[in-house]
Amino acid sequence: MKSNELLKQSIKFLKSYSKETPELDSKMILGFVLDLKNKIYLHDDVNVSEKKLIKFKKLLNLRANGKPVSRIIGKKYFWKDVFNINDWTLDPRPDSEILIEEVLLYYHNKEKNFKILDLGCGSGCLGLSLLGEFPNAMLIGVDQCKKALAQAKKNSKELFCNHRSNFLNVNWFNKNWTKDILQNSNFKTKFDIIICNPPYIKKKQINNLQEEVKYFDPVLALDGGKDGCDSYRAILNKVSHLISNEGIIAIEISDEILLKVKNIILKQGLNVKKIVQDYSGNNRVLIIK
Repeated sequence: MKSNELLKQSIKFLKSYSKETPELDSKMILGFVLDLKNKIYLHDDVNVSEKKLIKFKKLLNLRANGKPVSRIIGKKYFWKDVFNINDWTLDPRPDSEILIEEVLLYYHNKEKNFKILDLGCGSGCLGLSLLGEFPNAMLIGVDQCKKALAQAKKNSKELFCNHRSNFLNVNWFNKNWTKDILQNSNFKTKFDIIICNPPYIKKKQINNLQEEVKYFDPVLALDGGKDGCDSYRAILNKVSHLISNEGIIAIEISDEILLKVKNIILKQGLNVKKIVQDYSGNNRVLIIK
């Protein structure tokens, strides 16, 4: 079967399931099945074998039943690169790119030997994106999930950053988590940049999330505890042990927890230097010193 005819059929099929982007979804899934680096286009005229056709239809049904395309193909574009994701990593969101933007706005000298810490790194998309912007920087990524760390290491290698990055299995709810990072980072100084997207959904609200989130993102990356702030307390209570005097912390938040997080910050003697809104006008990122 020809790819252009198959795409027309699949777009019509996904439309019948009220998918918002049936054409893009179909192109990306077919491109994945055909082992192409990018999505395939309607004007392409590629022969699709019976084996590939069966695989494509199976994956298309997964999409029709709610599985995100990124989860189907195991990849997601973020900032300037494509990142491999798995069942133990959060699906990178466009709003999280604001973290990268704000760090770049703060540090104009890209050639400096920055030491970067990505807390709860997941796929590594935040820290590795910063390495792409700062050619002389070094990165430590930490996560409590070993399977997420394996994916971050894979992404680091594919992006040719493995010589400038190291990944540690650390849980910020453990008593000596900051000491574990400092002892294993091999850095003689503290970090210039700490970047983090902690879990901030209240436990009771997880079942109310969109199906593509609650069924396919790891609960560990979503569950912020009773008030959504468990991870913020654990991180901010000890983060001063890790950040240099001139360093910054860029951390993602939601509107709902903003005031509580600001109170946690102030209690630790830290200062909120900037509150940044996302593209929908919601408070999304804090810059802390």
